[in-house]
Amino acid sequence: MKVFVYGTLREGCSNSFLLENSRKISSQAYLEGRLDDTGNGYPGLVEDPSEVCCGELYEINEETLRKLDDLEGYREGRRENLYERTVRSVKTADGKEEAYAYIYNYPSQTKGPIPFNDWKVHELLQEDSMLIPYFAYGSCMDTKRLEKAGVLQDFNNWAAGVLNGYKLTYSLLRSDGGRADIEESEELTEGILYFVPHRSINYLFKREGVHKKIYRPVAVEVKTDDGIFSALTFTVINKQHSTSPPSHYAEEILRGCRRGLTPEYVKKVTSQLEKLSQMTHPEERY
Repeated sequence: MKVFVYGTLREGCSNSFLLENSRKISSQAYLEGRLDDTGNGYPGLVEDPSEVCCGELYEINEETLRKLDDLEGYREGRRENLYERTVRSVKTADGKEEAYAYIYNYPSQTKGPIPFNDWKVHELLQEDSMLIPYFAYGSCMDTKRLEKAGVLQDFNNWAAGVLNGYKLTYSLLRSDGGRADIEESEELTEGILYFVPHRSINYLFKREGVHKKIYRPVAVEVKTDDGIFSALTFTVINKQHSTSPPSHYAEEILRGCRRGLTPEYVKKVTSQLEKLSQMTHPEERY
């Protein structure tokens, strides 16, 4: 059986130990609904067909299900459950799955919606630390547009990083070609892990079209030589098949790669860009 989790049960959160012996199917899974702040240190999923909630999908056994029921205050047939366990359709990179999800029973008592319906992003942006880890895998690895926008000083603290379990694609379709994205897979994506002040988040949200629902913010685990960091990054909402990006955009990505990513990865990205380009622009080479 499968379960969709969206709050303190997610990887790295306070109750994730309850799923430590369960197989994670997807780190970026989605279902219909709104995430509200209960005010008690955990969120509640509320019925709302106009919203999409981000979470994780796990395969679990009966023993784990009983533990989750206890945590969520659910007992079958009881009228005053804190959460109701129901079956919902969950979307992942591999398609749709049926899974249990816990729906909050007291939506009128919450403190209101959690931005972007993502508990891990909410927690990351609420941290008291002066700097927020931000993982760039596309054009933001390059500094030219950062300098032009007058924000380069906020992006001077960085390290090369590796994001396991994701591949680089170009699934955002524009009139002149594709734009970079990440999708779950057995591969890895290298990039630049910046440590940026909170004021930089507004710039990143505007650049990535977050409020226009082009990209959505997500929290990922990035490995560097200094350890593993929970970091902010962005992924395309309406994904299309990978399309060759315009040459100026491809050049930004390659300049960014050459700042400190491994030669093997730079070669891989170059080869990927060339293959995509040959499908639409056979005369171009990178």
